[in-house]
Amino acid sequence: MEIDARLHNDRLTGEIETTQVAPTPMGGRRHVAGVLRDARADHSLPSASAQSSPALETLLDHARDQRSTALVLVKDGKIVLEQYAAGHDPEQAVIAMSGSKSLVSLAVGLLIHDKKLSLDTRVGALFPQWRKLGAKGTITVRQLLTHTSGLDASRADFQHGETIGEHARKAALLWPPGTRFQYNNGAVDFLAVVVHQAAGMALDALLEERIFRKLDMRGAHWMKDAAGDPRGAGELFIRPVDFAKIGQMMLDGGMWNGESIVPAEWIARSTEAGQPYDESCGMLWWRLGKFALTVNDAMLAQWHDAGLDDKTLATARKLLGKQYASYAEYGAALTAAMGDAALATLQGAAMKGDHLPYSGQVASGPVKGFTAEGWLGQYLVVYPTSRIVAVRMRAPEAGDYGEGDRYGYSAFPDDVAAAF
Repeated sequence: MEIDARLHNDRLTGEIETTQVAPTPMGGRRHVAGVLRDARADHSLPSASAQSSPALETLLDHARDQRSTALVLVKDGKIVLEQYAAGHDPEQAVIAMSGSKSLVSLAVGLLIHDKKLSLDTRVGALFPQWRKLGAKGTITVRQLLTHTSGLDASRADFQHGETIGEHARKAALLWPPGTRFQYNNGAVDFLAVVVHQAAGMALDALLEERIFRKLDMRGAHWMKDAAGDPRGAGELFIRPVDFAKIGQMMLDGGMWNGESIVPAEWIARSTEAGQPYDESCGMLWWRLGKFALTVNDAMLAQWHDAGLDDKTLATARKLLGKQYASYAEYGAALTAAMGDAALATLQGAAMKGDHLPYSGQVASGPVKGFTAEGWLGQYLVVYPTSRIVAVRMRAPEAGDYGEGDRYGYSAFPDDVAAAF
């Protein structure tokens, strides 16, 4: 079974390539579309009743229409709604897809607090063999966290036993580290190896000891490579209610039951803009608010590498500095500047597994929250001001692999904001 890269909420959110899905806890179970029922996982969290409103009813209707497997809403630290699809056991873990990346960020934050890593730690300082790889050895932890490493974005060939570390060493450096933004699954996978080297223990063991056990999370586990390192870019299995616990800890500044679990300064830093090319992206967390779409010089260089000619790029350059409120408006401006054929070439390249950026984003209004998210519409949404944590997850079904992100529920963060 293969899951290819797809656009989710107008951005590429990773892929899984595996033949090992059948034995996992999702076990091939299917739910009945459009049915969500009240149920409760064993989680020992306090509960309260949600105040009914038209906006909340809209959220529930959309969650059902989008074939959700699980919906968990936490307000002021209390679960106000917990629903699961008929046939889904609340204790069953669901694959988080690229929402897994945000948990990798937490592990890195722990090691920065422990002074075993810094954002400026170079890969060559951790792995002596990387010092012979030229500019690749200068890649920093910050660049791996912010999709600016310049490494080829492809992943290891897990089906044939290639390890993440081997793949990263062989991966081409496509451009100087730190100079461009390109969503990068391979780099996030490699962060698990970086964490292992710095911590002296695997990423999953670190998270289990320092976070999962303290939050009484149950059954969270990762698919791993042949060396035993977790596939951090997309293969965490987690109960929806435990995903919500992570969000509540984040909302509370890293605290849980009076104990500091993750440093508050890391939560703040990792949810700020991580680089200047796409301000909607932090350090493996996405930021929620108003963002305008733009064209920038780094993107134009990447479009050139993808095959757009100099004449076409010269027309696109006229859009530098301009901002567009929607993808429809942005697409229309690109079409007018570049023409249909060039835009089709660009969109085709962006849809390939190399994650070529289609637009830059700059904040055009307040940033109100942050989210971990992935293909199929896996969401952990946190709005600190309204003190709401919301999780929506959907277990994969056989038809997904040919239909793309048909039930991705891209409006979920907005529906949550409207309801609370």
